[in-house]
Amino acid sequence: MRGSQSNNRKAVAFGRKEGLNPKMNKRCRWTPRLQVVSRGICLAVILPVMLASAQEKALTLRSIGLVELAETLDQHKVQRCMGEPVNAPAWQELREQALLRCLGLFGDEQEIMRLWREHQVFGRLIDLGEPKWMVADEARVSVLERHLAELIAVQASTGYNLLPIDQWPTFDASRSVIYGHSDWQHARQLVALLHTEGLYPRVTPVLKKSAFLYRSGWGAPRRPLKILAGGQAVMDQMEFDLVLEFATAGQVEKFAQLVDRFAKRDSPEEVGLIFGAWWQPFYRTRYPRLGAQQMVVIQVLWQGYQAHVLVRVERVAAALAQLKVSAPGWSVSSYDVWVNPGFYRNQLGDYK
Repeated sequence: MRGSQSNNRKAVAFGRKEGLNPKMNKRCRWTPRLQVVSRGICLAVILPVMLASAQEKALTLRSIGLVELAETLDQHKVQRCMGEPVNAPAWQELREQALLRCLGLFGDEQEIMRLWREHQVFGRLIDLGEPKWMVADEARVSVLERHLAELIAVQASTGYNLLPIDQWPTFDASRSVIYGHSDWQHARQLVALLHTEGLYPRVTPVLKKSAFLYRSGWGAPRRPLKILAGGQAVMDQMEFDLVLEFATAGQVEKFAQLVDRFAKRDSPEEVGLIFGAWWQPFYRTRYPRLGAQQMVVIQVLWQGYQAHVLVRVERVAAALAQLKVSAPGWSVSSYDVWVNPGFYRNQLGDYK
C-alpha cells in the first residue's frame, strides 16, 4: 500500500497557522488580537471531532487485530504518521488513527477491512490450518520426528524444525533474517511495525512442524507437553518462519533493534509490546552480526523432507554421532548461523 494514497487524505490539519482545519479557515483565522480566543474555539470544535474519529478507528483496529501495536506508538511516531504536530494529551487518543495512516489504510471500517484482507503482505499472513503434508505424510513425518527427538533426549539439541524440501524459499542470505513464531496475529503486527518504521522487506511465510524444550519460567503452557524418555518436557506444535529479505544488511540491524524493543518480553507485567511477544524471540542470519551468537544448523534430508536442528558449536559432534546411530543413511549437512542473544540464552538453559 506504500505510495498508493497520500497521507493528507481525509486528514485534519492540526496546529497550522492558517487554521486547524482547511475547511474552517474562514471561521478560524487567527488574528493577533483574537489569537488565544480563536485557538480555543477551533480546538473546542475540532478536537472532539478528531477524538470521535479516533474512537471509531480504535474499533476498526480491534477488528483487524492491531490494538497492541497501536499502543506502542509514542508522540513522535503519532505526529509522523498524522503528518501534523499533535500536542499532549491528544496524541494518545490518536494512536489508532495514526497507525492506520502509516499503513495506508483509509476509509470507513468496511473499506479498511477490505484493504487489509487484500493486502499483498498482510493478506498472506493468516492461519490456514494444518498443512496437507502433515496429514498426507503423517507416517513419514512421525519417523523423522522420532529420530529427531532422540537428539533432544541425549541433550545434543534443544529442538528442531521440520518441513517439505520444496517449500523452503530462495532468498539473498546477505540481507535476510529468518524469524520464527507460532502466532499469526504476532506476525501481522511485527510486519506492520516494520512498515511504520519505513522497512518494507519481502516477506515469505513458511509453515513448519516444531519441537523444543519448554522452559518452566515461561509459565503454564497453552497445550499439553510431550515428555521424552529422558524426562524432558517438549512443546510440539505447528509454527512458521518469516523469511524477511531487506533492501540492505543495515536494515536487518534495525529490525533486530525493533524486535528487542517491541517483541521481547522481560517481565510478566510488561506493557508496550506487540501481541504475542516471547520471552526469547528466535531469529537468525547466515552471516555474523554485532551481538549475535554463532550456532550450527544440522540439516537432515529424507524422502522429500528436511529438518533443521539448531545446536551449539560444542555439541555438533555429539549431534552428528547420534544421527549416525539413530538414522543411518540420511543425507546430513551443516552450516553456520548467528542467532539473537535471547535465543542463545535459551540454549544455555535460561528462560529470558
